[in-house]
Amino acid sequence: MNILVVGNGQHTNKRILPALLKIQNIENIEVVYNSKKNIITKDNKIIYTSNKNTPNHKYYSLIIYATPPRIHVDNLYNYYELSNNHLIEKPISSDFKFIKDEKFKNFYDSKNVFESLMYLHHPAIKVLKKIVSEDSCLEFKTSFKVPHTDFDHYRYKKDQGGGSLLDQGIYPISLILFLFKDKFQILKKSIFHDKNLDINLSGQIIGKTNTINKVCAEWALGDEYENYAEIICRDKVVKFPFIFSKNENDSYKYLEIQNEKVVEKELGLFDQFMKLYLDILNNKIQNFEYSNYENLIYRYKFINSL
Repeated sequence: MNILVVGNGQHTNKRILPALLKIQNIENIEVVYNSKKNIITKDNKIIYTSNKNTPNHKYYSLIIYATPPRIHVDNLYNYYELSNNHLIEKPISSDFKFIKDEKFKNFYDSKNVFESLMYLHHPAIKVLKKIVSEDSCLEFKTSFKVPHTDFDHYRYKKDQGGGSLLDQGIYPISLILFLFKDKFQILKKSIFHDKNLDINLSGQIIGKTNTINKVCAEWALGDEYENYAEIICRDKVVKFPFIFSKNENDSYKYLEIQNEKVVEKELGLFDQFMKLYLDILNNKIQNFEYSNYENLIYRYKFINSL
């Protein structure tokens, strides 16, 4: 089983390659790089190929696109014939033209193309979704906020698709759409745009569904770290810490709070990136309803409307 990873930045080295190396059936991992300075991860299974050269194999079980979002779609077109399975790191693109692009639709429909929302493959989501679907759920809140990082990164560059909406915001937004779909109604929305950086740095959506009084999603770049989902029920509060990004070496636990008593519920040790890749390689397409073409376009039209 051969895997091609297009892009060799920090995310590839920190998340993608460690997860792929845990999968025993993978024999070769080929990484297409732009700069040799990012070649950090070394293993007998990994080979590195310049993006100026042709990949070594004629077919790959999976191609993962981990380049800046502005060139995701172009890379998909370039490597399209080399696999039936294409996984694009979020966001699909920083340019919303793909929403009405027939070429993109034809490519998307003719093979398995997925957006990498890895957190939706963690067992915590199944538990969260079950609780949200219960009649006792009154409020739902989720947030993903991170401090400032390297200002040379593309997330701070407007012409390269920078901003918090597509970097952090896509997580809580995709979660509320995954849970509620078209039942979610926006009551209030706000996006903060930084004049000096000329990018959006934070946002908030407040809404409701036909059964839940209040649904709130928040995100930010340059704020204190937050990463959670919280469900307020009639008789308890359920908190899911680190709902989006997780430490794969820690056993995952969520909290149930009832009558001021806190109970930890342990789910176990999971690598959500590994789970994502295995779902594709094992052809568990039913786990990717969020990434079918209709849901993908609905999600990006929703984001584009904010």
